[in-house]
Amino acid sequence: MPDLVGFSNLAVVFRVSTKTNTMSRIASITKLARQVNRLKVERSQPLSSSYSTMLHSASYQQSKEDKVDLPNYRTVNNPTSQIQIKDVGTVTQRQIGENVSRKDKISFLVSTLMDLQDSKEAVYSTLDAWVAWERNFPIGALKQVLLALEKEQQWHRIIQVIKWMLSKGQGTTRGTYGQLIQALDMDRRVEEAQEIWKKKLAFDLHSVPWKLCKLMISVYYRNNMLDDLVKLFKGLEAFDRKPPEKTIVQKVADAYELLGLPEEKERILEKYKDLFVESSNGKAKKISRSRSPKGKKTKPKCVRGFALTHILFIGQSLDFGPHNAVKLELQLSSISAQHANLLIIVMFISQSLDFGVWSTQCYKTTPTSSILHPCPNMPTSNLFIILLSLLSFLSLPFPTLSEKCHPDDKKALLKIKKALNNPYELISWDPKTDCCEWYVVECDRITHRIVQLHLFASNVSGQIPAAVSELPYLELLMFHKLNLTGSIPPSITKLTRLKFLDVSWNHLSGPVPPFLSQLKNLTLLDLSFNNFTGSIPSSLSEFQNLGALHLDRNSLTGNIPESLGRFTGQVPDLYLSHNQLTGEVPRSLGDLNFTALDFSRNKLQGDISFLFGTNKTIQIVDVSRNMLEFDLSKVEFPDSLTSLDLNHNRITGSLPEGLVKLNFQYLNVSYNRLCGEIPAGGELQSFDYTSYFHNRCLCGAPLPDCK
Repeated sequence: MPDLVGFSNLAVVFRVSTKTNTMSRIASITKLARQVNRLKVERSQPLSSSYSTMLHSASYQQSKEDKVDLPNYRTVNNPTSQIQIKDVGTVTQRQIGENVSRKDKISFLVSTLMDLQDSKEAVYSTLDAWVAWERNFPIGALKQVLLALEKEQQWHRIIQVIKWMLSKGQGTTRGTYGQLIQALDMDRRVEEAQEIWKKKLAFDLHSVPWKLCKLMISVYYRNNMLDDLVKLFKGLEAFDRKPPEKTIVQKVADAYELLGLPEEKERILEKYKDLFVESSNGKAKKISRSRSPKGKKTKPKCVRGFALTHILFIGQSLDFGPHNAVKLELQLSSISAQHANLLIIVMFISQSLDFGVWSTQCYKTTPTSSILHPCPNMPTSNLFIILLSLLSFLSLPFPTLSEKCHPDDKKALLKIKKALNNPYELISWDPKTDCCEWYVVECDRITHRIVQLHLFASNVSGQIPAAVSELPYLELLMFHKLNLTGSIPPSITKLTRLKFLDVSWNHLSGPVPPFLSQLKNLTLLDLSFNNFTGSIPSSLSEFQNLGALHLDRNSLTGNIPESLGRFTGQVPDLYLSHNQLTGEVPRSLGDLNFTALDFSRNKLQGDISFLFGTNKTIQIVDVSRNMLEFDLSKVEFPDSLTSLDLNHNRITGSLPEGLVKLNFQYLNVSYNRLCGEIPAGGELQSFDYTSYFHNRCLCGAPLPDCK
């Protein structure tokens, strides 16, 4: 097997931008060329692009270093440099990567995509380069790539890959759109997920698979979009579509309960009560078999003497192309000797699941042969009835067979429920049922371990349960807008996979725990709207992947620590507003390229002009209601700035002319000490006088004219 760890250096090439100088490009491609020569992969098409030219040049130079014999080379004019390449205009060689297995190619692409920076252009370029070497569009391989990315919870990257596929006119099936909706929801882009649902799926509710309807109901449920959830379910009811499982009905009933519609809740539970019927031993109630008027069981003639043990459903995948070949294997050794024959019903779906024609055929085997023989005297109508009966039987919930939840996770969740005083919102947390189906709980689709716990806007009391730390696979923990008190328990550091921690809108108190920095994988930390006191821990700068830090709406005191200007990984958005922070903003923050800063409603002093600059990419700055003092006319603002709030400070000078070039969506410089005329142009006149009033001598539209 080739060494694809080294081969993943292709990602370097994919990431090379047009702004990178020629020498660094050649250096990167030289590194790639070492692997190309080592793997002996070649290309069959003539090379004409600058990328191909540079690749062959680097291959030549590397081959000389490694003493590899190559044919003669000639000099070619390149837009960037004079380099040596092989005359390959008429040469036909093997396809690149021909000696690399499909599995290795997929692994290479997955690792490359995960290594890329968060850039749509980089992802699209990588995928374009990857498929360029394929004879046919590799839709099946991309399916495996998406599954691998899903296993790694790379939701944002999944979105980019699917959108790239759709832009190529590939994979435009309902399953693909369902996969996109799920990824958008997990990436906290629920509005976009809803838009995809409405444009691509919701117009055809009479035929949309229940799997996708269940997905969208879960999205609405998880994001507290209860009106939309109810509207969707009513639309399905209008087409007389019965939900296939009780979890859907339970979510709808919960939605009616939270919307204050108990009558509707009772109606829905009564209408679909058969989904909840269980016998005294906890197992699903069996379907009674139809009998003839004389009380004897009836069967289609062909069925007598056969054991109905297998049902196969073979057809087109929800996500990708049709399966044209079917391999059927029978384990005859596992068949009881008393079975005279084995009846296998095979349903072939000849076309798409969306618009396909369904056909059925019946086959049987003998105890001594695995050869399939046509089942005689089996009318299509009888076969279809059998099929529907079996499907109905298999759709019933069998707790002993369908349990997915890990027992340790269930035990931890029940401890959490008890610690929160068994709130009504957690009534579905029944130890007799699968915890992967419980309210506000999400399981990984592959491992079935609990990965999300998101309880919000509920009448819950108590402290953050210590048992939370007993969910080792947890990636998202949200206790939002509850009545939790106390502090964050140190045991939370056991959640080494945690990426999202949101305990906002509670009554938590005490200092912000320094040990939170031990959660190395956090991408969001939201402690806002609580009663935390004391200073901001300097250890918070140790996060490597943090995208946003919310400490706003607390009672924090002291200075902003210098360490917040020394993030070594991703630079997070900082939200420190509505506290009692004092002193000057550390100049170290000017060394980083933030996207959003909100320091409003504190007691900060001094100059913050170093936060700006033409080389910055900052978009949102709110430092309103402080005691800041600097000359605004000397500040150079970046083109990326779209929101600037400086109101209620002690800022002097005038508005710089450069502001007219910015695409402001919000601007407020009121209640300062500014003078001079407001520059005309851009977006400056699109704001009313309240954005400028209460300054020393500022004038011009939208304020009165200057005199």
